[in-house]
Amino acid sequence: MSVIKEKSDYIIIEEKSGEGSKKIFWVFFLIILFILVIFPIFGTSMRYRTGTTFSKTFALIGIVSFTLGLLIIAWGILMLFCTRSFKAIGVMLVGFCLVVVGSLFANPGLFGIVAHGEEVPRGYS
Repeated sequence: MSVIKEKSDYIIIEEKSGEGSKKIFWVFFLIILFILVIFPIFGTSMRYRTGTTFSKTFALIGIVSFTLGLLIIAWGILMLFCTRSFKAIGVMLVGFCLVVVGSLFANPGLFGIVAHGEEVPRGYS
C-alpha cells in the first residue's frame, strides 16, 4: 500500500519496502514457469508462427516505406522544377533511402532493386 504525503507543489508517493520485490519475483517466476512447462511443448510451432507474423509485418513495412519513398522522390522532383532549390536534392535523397530500405524489408522478388528480381519459391513466401 502506498502512503501519499502532500507538500506545497508536488506529491511524494512512498512504497513500503518489499512491494516491488514481490512483483519482480512473480514476474521472474512466471517467466521460468513458461520456459520450463509451456515452451518445450509448444515451442517449435510458436517459433514458426512468430516467424511468419514478423515476416508479414516486415514485408508490410517494406512496401509502405518503398511507396512513401517513391512519393517523396516525386515531391522532390516537383520541388526541384518549381523552386530551383537545393533542398529538393536532400528530399530526393531521403526518398531514395526509403526506397532502398523498403526494398530490403519487402519480400525478395517483389521489387527488383536489391533482390535482383528473383522470384521466391512457392514454399518460402
